Amino acid sequence: MATARISLLVALFALSFSFSLGSDPSPLQDFCVADKDSQVFVNGVACKNPNQVTVDDFSFSGLDKPGNTSNKLGSAVNLVNVEKLPANKLFAKVLNKGDSFVFPIGLIHFQYNYGTTNAVAFAGLSSQNPGVIRVADALFGTKPPISDDVLMKALMVDQNTVDYIQSQFHIARPNLNSLQHLYIYSIKLHFFHHLTAEKPTRQFLSNLLPLHSNYISHSLSLSLLFTSEIKATHMAFSHIFLFSFFMVLSVSLVFASEPSPLQDFCVADKTSPVFVNGVACKNPSLVTADDFTFSGLDIAGDTRNKQGLSVNLVTVDKFPGLNTYGVMPERLDFAPKGLNSPHIHPRATEVLTVIKGSLYVGFITTDNRLFSKVMNKGDVFVFPIGLAHFQYNFGDVDVEAFSVLNSQNPGVVRISDSLFGSHPAIPDDILAKAFMLDKKTVDYIQSQF
Repeated sequence: MATARISLLVALFALSFSFSLGSDPSPLQDFCVADKDSQVFVNGVACKNPNQVTVDDFSFSGLDKPGNTSNKLGSAVNLVNVEKLPANKLFAKVLNKGDSFVFPIGLIHFQYNYGTTNAVAFAGLSSQNPGVIRVADALFGTKPPISDDVLMKALMVDQNTVDYIQSQFHIARPNLNSLQHLYIYSIKLHFFHHLTAEKPTRQFLSNLLPLHSNYISHSLSLSLLFTSEIKATHMAFSHIFLFSFFMVLSVSLVFASEPSPLQDFCVADKTSPVFVNGVACKNPSLVTADDFTFSGLDIAGDTRNKQGLSVNLVTVDKFPGLNTYGVMPERLDFAPKGLNSPHIHPRATEVLTVIKGSLYVGFITTDNRLFSKVMNKGDVFVFPIGLAHFQYNFGDVDVEAFSVLNSQNPGVVRISDSLFGSHPAIPDDILAKAFMLDKKTVDYIQSQF
């Protein structure tokens, strides 16, 4: 009887809301931490100077404390908005019970239980299908495997090291069934079920270096950490499901996209001291035809480096007229055996055209499938947004290619650099466990970066 009443209440509650569509502008850079002290009024909140951003901007403490319910409604709501939680550098922090941490869309991130007791965490993601790229698996566990030449050059190690790491990913992995996933539309909850003392969760990395990406629409990952020694039960699951159901009913459907121009043009003002999501506009009366012109893509880049690669990214800093149009061209030059190592564009799909020579290209899906092909002059290949991809000149002559990306600032996450060349360095324990290596091998790879 109680269940029937609850169902009726839920139905009436849902019918009382009209269907609405909202549009939040997607980030145009890695992050835009809210500057609460800014005197500038923008659509949203002005951005903090990126050089002044710290890991504390991405975390919030206090959700473990009950609110004051001594009011007429008998309820308390602790809303964590940008006023409380304003945001190849590593931002790392130890979280305790009730702490929250936000992971920006498309960036490599991890969670590690360094203690001796079980840890339970909940996460909400702003997509019904955010996608998960486990970086170690994406590099070394693909089917078919990525070419040894590509991995050797990307990680700057010999073939024996690559073969050894790959061998660790083509054997049975540890049983991770203790980590289950519950999807409730745009809410994703992680919970541990039937944990035992014999297999504490500290034996595993919670999400081995995962990367949440969404090749349909942008998403944001918000993680809430609740540290406890208690185990999840079926009763707890029913409460979580009911809570999530009510939570979903109270949220409108939201679509995210890059902000469209609200005038004929918004030429980037490179001298503006104002930090916004994107780039501030130049005074229209000062705009000239030169702002809409860029020269130099006919000039080959210098490929005399370890990767044998030159990438000429035409960003709004070089081409101010691109601002707000959601597009960016680039030129790529490859020396013989040159490599554009596995990387991710968290905010853009890329379309590449080979102009001269041949390239071996490919991308890895969220289920570790490798799609690869040899491209010749005049061929075009598309790399979906947020998926790891690469280009390799396997021949003995120079190769020239051009790409167009559907973002004015697509971002580039070079996987090997992010994992082994971050500042400060990711702890050896995390990398050793993620790649199933000993610390000596991890130290050797890190020394190459």
